[in-house]
Amino acid sequence: MMKKILLGLLIYWSISLSISANSPINFLDTYQHAMRGNIDAQYNLALLYKQGKLVDQDLVLSLYWFLKAAEQGDLQAQLQVAHIYENGLGVSVDYEQALKWYHQAADQGSDFALFMLGDFYSKGRGTAVDANKAISFYQQAMKREFPLAYFSLGTMYYNGEGIAQNDAKALELFKKAASLNVPEAMFALGKMYYSGRGVTQDYAAAKKLFLQAAEQNEPRAQKELGLMCLHGKGGTKDIIEAEKWLRKAAEGGDFEAQYALAELYELGIGVPQDQDTAILWLKKAADAGYAEAQHKLSTLYIKDKNYTEMFAWALRAAEQGHLESQMNLGTAYYKGAGVEQNYNEAFKWYSKAAAQGNAKAKSALGTMYFNGYGVQQDYAQTLKLYTEAANLGFSDAQQKLAYMYYNGIGVKVNYPQALKWFRKAAEQGEKESQNVLAMMFEHGKGVKKNYQTAISWYLKAAEQGDMDAQLNLGNLYYQGIGVKQDYIEAAKWFHQAAEQGDMRAQTNLGYMYVQGLGVEKNDERAAHYFLQAAIQGEKQSQGWIGGMYLTGEGVRQDYYQAFRWLSQAADQGYTSSYALLGRMYYYGLSTPQDYQKAFYWLTKAAEVNDVRGYALLGSLYYSGFAVKQDYQEGLRWFTKAAEQNDTVAQVSLAFLYEHGIGVNQNLKEAKKWYKKAAEKGYVEAQSRLGIFYYYDSNYVEAAKWFLKAAEQGDRFSQKRLAEMYKFAEGVEFNLDQSTYWYKQLIIEKASLRTRLQKTLVEYLNKVPQDYQTIKQAYFREIYEYSEIAFAIGINYWDKQDIYTAIKWFNESYDFNYRTSLYVLMLLYGQGHDVQRSPQFMIERMKAVSELSDDKTIQMLLGNVYLNGYGVEPNIEIAMTWLVKAATKGQIDAEEILAKMYREQVQVPDNDELKKSYLDIVCHQDVLTACDERDKLDKK
Repeated sequence: MMKKILLGLLIYWSISLSISANSPINFLDTYQHAMRGNIDAQYNLALLYKQGKLVDQDLVLSLYWFLKAAEQGDLQAQLQVAHIYENGLGVSVDYEQALKWYHQAADQGSDFALFMLGDFYSKGRGTAVDANKAISFYQQAMKREFPLAYFSLGTMYYNGEGIAQNDAKALELFKKAASLNVPEAMFALGKMYYSGRGVTQDYAAAKKLFLQAAEQNEPRAQKELGLMCLHGKGGTKDIIEAEKWLRKAAEGGDFEAQYALAELYELGIGVPQDQDTAILWLKKAADAGYAEAQHKLSTLYIKDKNYTEMFAWALRAAEQGHLESQMNLGTAYYKGAGVEQNYNEAFKWYSKAAAQGNAKAKSALGTMYFNGYGVQQDYAQTLKLYTEAANLGFSDAQQKLAYMYYNGIGVKVNYPQALKWFRKAAEQGEKESQNVLAMMFEHGKGVKKNYQTAISWYLKAAEQGDMDAQLNLGNLYYQGIGVKQDYIEAAKWFHQAAEQGDMRAQTNLGYMYVQGLGVEKNDERAAHYFLQAAIQGEKQSQGWIGGMYLTGEGVRQDYYQAFRWLSQAADQGYTSSYALLGRMYYYGLSTPQDYQKAFYWLTKAAEVNDVRGYALLGSLYYSGFAVKQDYQEGLRWFTKAAEQNDTVAQVSLAFLYEHGIGVNQNLKEAKKWYKKAAEKGYVEAQSRLGIFYYYDSNYVEAAKWFLKAAEQGDRFSQKRLAEMYKFAEGVEFNLDQSTYWYKQLIIEKASLRTRLQKTLVEYLNKVPQDYQTIKQAYFREIYEYSEIAFAIGINYWDKQDIYTAIKWFNESYDFNYRTSLYVLMLLYGQGHDVQRSPQFMIERMKAVSELSDDKTIQMLLGNVYLNGYGVEPNIEIAMTWLVKAATKGQIDAEEILAKMYREQVQVPDNDELKKSYLDIVCHQDVLTACDERDKLDKK
């Protein structure tokens, strides 16, 4: 570039001299003199036609008159003609003609012509390359102190062009050219100091030389100076200076500077971050043909998903041999990313990159041969390419090559070779290879078993996030293989693999949460992990989550979900789901009841010795549903299940023996099986066992088992236990305990009322239901509530807590429990709770008396009026009711009347009532009353 600039300056200088020598110029005079053969006129006329001065520009006529002058030996004309033919100005480029005229100019002693001849012979322009002639001409020019000759000859020594490479000679010549102010030489010398070639590396010296060249507008020097300022080489980092020189170089057309300037704008280094400006400079560099800029543009367009522009730039870079762009094109075609998938094109670009020795490209080609994509499948070629890439250190190829040896693909299984390549890939950080390498050490494939080495490699892979390694490491800690068993550490690694979606780890983790191994027992968390694995198709987790939905453990009970997951697990052959699925068909849970299907799945469960299916299978044989009734077979399955500690089977078997169903009644055998189930906490068995002991009069054992069942909420046992505490049967008398267990039976009355109201509304709205059954259930519930409330009231009465007793009697009577009303009347008659609607109570007492002629109620009524309990005292009414009761033999009434007599209570003026009163008192051996009665009779 600088040679062209100097050449232009020399020609311009010569032109200027020529014109000025004959100025002022008159075109007509010049033309006439030229026609007459005047050399100077011919030369000047050529210049006028060349420059378009005083006449229209005409390069053909310009060459014509330069040739006229040159042929007459004019040196400047000869140089002009050579220049015109060299650069094709108005004519086709013709190096031979250019060479001819440079020779003629050189023969006249032109140092510039000597220099140009050296340049022509060194490059083979217009002649064959002839280094010797080039050197000869350069040396002749150097003798005349022509600066560029030193630089050009130095370049030949530097590059070893037609001459032995000699850095020392190049350095000497570059220094000479630099001293003669040749900026290219300053730049070349700076590069030598920068790289330390032929001289001790010296960034400061390089920077100084780059600065000298840069100040003379040498764009490459400006670029290098900018980069040194940017990175602080040869001095302190100076972003402002860096941007200044890079911009100058970029504006001067240096595409590498344009690229560097684009990066400054992209990252906002020394300039405001500006993507648009960054792309502007990148495009300048790319348009200039700079492959790196073209590649960079393509990657930016990938981010913007502008695949049209991406491909255009990537293609331009790739066609220049840009390795990464070739790889990107290959990958885009291979994956169909932003372009229609085309394995042939992918193969083409991978091949170009591979031809440059790129290991990744070789590996990609190997994969295409492996899969038969864009080429016929060929494992031998795959092995060859993977081996080449692996030997170049490409870890992915090492890993793939290892797998081929490990699995015997295209080659015999060779564990030692697999181990070798897995190790190489693992040492480069390939986590998958680290995991497989660990597995080989764990299982002794191609190497002696070594758990410590296995754990070491598993750990490396696991810490990089390889979920297989995390799972394998967790398994070793879980089982205590090669390491001390540690559930906490196992759970840690299972967690990490599970969070990445590994269904095996999710299943393991779910089980650990169910069992509380290494983690706090948590059915909700267990269900969470089982469900995640089940969704991925893991059959064990499908079975687990199905079972949890069936029982409502860790999740809301949902028979639909239970049936869904158990069916999927069973279809995959997960044997533990068979019994549960059979159970769902047996009971018709979220599916129509189907004893045939139940029998099918329960039989399959029995075939794999799943005890959970035995009991229902026995039930099917006993009932004859889906299979011919067979008590013996049914009993066999019940017994097998019971002997395997199936509590349902034990209770069922006990029930059969207790009632002699399909077997001879055997209460001893029944009691035996009830006890086995009861000892495992089966509440129904505990209750039944309590009944057995109760009727055997073993009240202590009865109370023990009733207590266990009661604590689990069994209502029968709670009631029986309350009675046993009340009557001291097998336990010490304890009314508090009796009351406690009665209260466990009490339902919330408000809830009962709400449900009753809801049912009534449904009935009125004609909602289809079996209202007869619902009514009977409500009657039972109401009766039980009233009965229990009454029993609690009696307990408080026995404790002399009359106030609380009345409260419970009222609770009982609220649902019309008549016994409670009687007790309430009895208490009222004794003066208790007289504040509670006295008129209502008295009317109820009168009604009962009239209805049943109950002497006790009559006595109580008399007592109420005598003492004024809630009413005004009235001796006549009191005496009337007391006499009625006493007449029927009510002892309390007789005693009250006798007491009234002794206390001389004034008798009403009613002879009939008085006579009855005295007669009753007389029978109490009160003689004076007898005398009064007799006198009244005589009267």
